[in-house]
Amino acid sequence: MNARPAKLSEGGGGKFNNIDGTITDYEFTTVHPFAKEGQRRKSDFNPLFGVLTATMDGATEPDVDVLLVGSADDFEVSDDGKTITPANEGDGIWSKSQWGKLIASMEKAGIATENADYPEGTYNYEPIIGRRVRFMQEQQFDKHGKLKTRKGKGRDGKPRDYDDTTTIVVADYGTTPAVRSVGKGQTTGKVATTTKAAKGKSNGKAIEVDLTDVADEALLKVLAKFGGTAPKTKLVSAQAQLLLKKDYPDDSDSIRRMLYDDDYLSGAVERGLIAFDQASKAQTIAAV
Repeated sequence: MNARPAKLSEGGGGKFNNIDGTITDYEFTTVHPFAKEGQRRKSDFNPLFGVLTATMDGATEPDVDVLLVGSADDFEVSDDGKTITPANEGDGIWSKSQWGKLIASMEKAGIATENADYPEGTYNYEPIIGRRVRFMQEQQFDKHGKLKTRKGKGRDGKPRDYDDTTTIVVADYGTTPAVRSVGKGQTTGKVATTTKAAKGKSNGKAIEVDLTDVADEALLKVLAKFGGTAPKTKLVSAQAQLLLKKDYPDDSDSIRRMLYDDDYLSGAVERGLIAFDQASKAQTIAAV
């Protein structure tokens, strides 16, 4: 994969603060991964989000940050969520958007962020996957130069205002080899480890639970959400994660890892659940 410097339009999370970590994935989506089901928008604005996943040094679980790209009406998003194309030729990603600030900061740190295998005017950032960087939070200001704030709650549960910040990169340490975009490690594709006793109470001991049947059911639900066919990356997309968290709250992370595991998917083919075009670039999966 060839990389090129980003071109950003000059037109109109605390976990990522002062810490080193490796970017393991990103996705463009109109679905906020932390939105409550059925939550309605407060305006007619249709947001497009850039969901950034990174594993911080020493951590075993990844963190997710959600950055606003702009209006979803202004872009076409690829099926795998990795590429966006402006609806109007000549338009681009606004440099002052949260995603634009992140990309600009990475360029300043010496990272060529855009995939040069795609034509100019099409935005794919797969070269950033595997980069180990230092994340910081940058304060945001309105057009009058006033510091933006956001509503929240303090540790005492009382409402309070917080400074509005956005994630940027201030240092680059190079590429970490063999980074998987899932970012949470691998499974055997058949057995998950949990600490739950039979009645759902923690017994303090890790036990092996076969989640194959549950994962099979979840796999078909995810594929149905995408019309029965989807590239492999869609199985761990924000939309898929929302479904898993809703329908399988206790095992959603384990199931998500299984759905992305080639051994599990090969087993699903043998069980007659899916067809898996593993040799193709998109690794298309279709319900049988």
